[in-house]
Amino acid sequence: MPVSRCPKCDIILTDEERSSRACPACAAPFPRAAATPAEAEPARWLPLWPWPVAAAVAVVAFLLWPPAPRPTPPEVVEKKPDQTPRAVKLLPRPRQLEEVGPAKEIKPPPAPALLHGPGEVEEVPAARPYFALLAERRIKIDGDLGDWKGVPPVRLLAVERGRTTKRVVASPKSITGYIAHAPKGLLFAVEAVDTSGVLENAPRPTKGAWAFWDNDGIEVFLDTLNRGHHRRGEPNAHQFFASPFGTAGAEAVGGYESRILLKGGREDWSVVPIPRADGFLSAGKKTAAGWALEVFIPRTAMRHGDFKAGDAVGLEIQIDTGTNVYYHLASRDDTRVSMRPDVWAETALGGTDGRVEFVGPAGPSAWVKPGESLSVRVTDADARGEVAVSLRHAGREAALTLKETAPGVFAAAVDMPLVEGRALVVEYVDKVRADGRRDVAVRASAPVGFRPRP
Repeated sequence: MPVSRCPKCDIILTDEERSSRACPACAAPFPRAAATPAEAEPARWLPLWPWPVAAAVAVVAFLLWPPAPRPTPPEVVEKKPDQTPRAVKLLPRPRQLEEVGPAKEIKPPPAPALLHGPGEVEEVPAARPYFALLAERRIKIDGDLGDWKGVPPVRLLAVERGRTTKRVVASPKSITGYIAHAPKGLLFAVEAVDTSGVLENAPRPTKGAWAFWDNDGIEVFLDTLNRGHHRRGEPNAHQFFASPFGTAGAEAVGGYESRILLKGGREDWSVVPIPRADGFLSAGKKTAAGWALEVFIPRTAMRHGDFKAGDAVGLEIQIDTGTNVYYHLASRDDTRVSMRPDVWAETALGGTDGRVEFVGPAGPSAWVKPGESLSVRVTDADARGEVAVSLRHAGREAALTLKETAPGVFAAAVDMPLVEGRALVVEYVDKVRADGRRDVAVRASAPVGFRPRP
């Protein structure tokens, strides 16, 4: 039979001693014996029947349970601007305006003047450029712009175009020019700033192209029929140019035309001199900032140049100053204006502001005395032959034709019964105003039988 011994002192132990926890001789503790297979706890087995039952219950629940509702997509609502009226800040109640009678006229306040220099005041340029009508000898072509006083100026704005040729030493945003027309041609004047500080005036070369736009001078682009085509080449499109002090070796030449005409579908370019003897005049003077220049271009140098007051032409002005800074009437970008009549400005040829008045035995009268002679007089320098007016008085109307009694002066007697206490009104339709507007009614009114208050 197996014998048990103490693991420390090796004495033989009986079964009773072995079952104790320590050796009776050395008191050494005995190690706990491992359980035998007979003593081990038997394994527990779960029953198999619940699993099929649980599966069957799950299938029945899946089939009979109502499906969950699908989520509703969010409604897309177009956001509209807030139409809730905002609080309005109330302004002080204006004072009652004074009633203006029919004989009074409300005039707009004068436009502010532009300061041109220390202590100098310059007229405000017209919003729409037009050729002022001048007498034939009103302007003397000598480079002195003093005789342009009273002519509305035009503003020429600076534009940079092309490569830099010379260093720019001065380049104001704008310079002042003038345009006018006379019976025999067109007049131009400019007070230029020399942006290079040096006068450029290279003569025409014996061979090759002439880059006259690199010189100081004026270029005038003119479409006499105002067709405004996108491409230049028609006979009515012109390009004239002149220098402030003429061209070396060409003292008899007043100016030139850079002529481009279409021939067989191709552009034929030539530079044609126009002699002073043919009426093309130009003259300049040196100024502190650059130079001043006056030019007269005769109608004889133009093709289709039979325009008159009230007509419109296409116009562009380019001032060359020796650098890549140019000054233009119409262009505001780097468009090559020499080839684009469609960007030239439509410019009217102005007339004169016609005036109508009543004339009694003692001259112009602001009232009408029954029984005395009375006539109507119209003064309009751009009218010729005869003009027509209309009369209105006491509910009646009558037409009256006025004959020319002197250049631009027309008159005729009034022959209609007059009623005291009623006003006599005359109306004249001015065909062309000074600024180029057409068919503007001009009226005069006078009471009959009593003198108006002063």
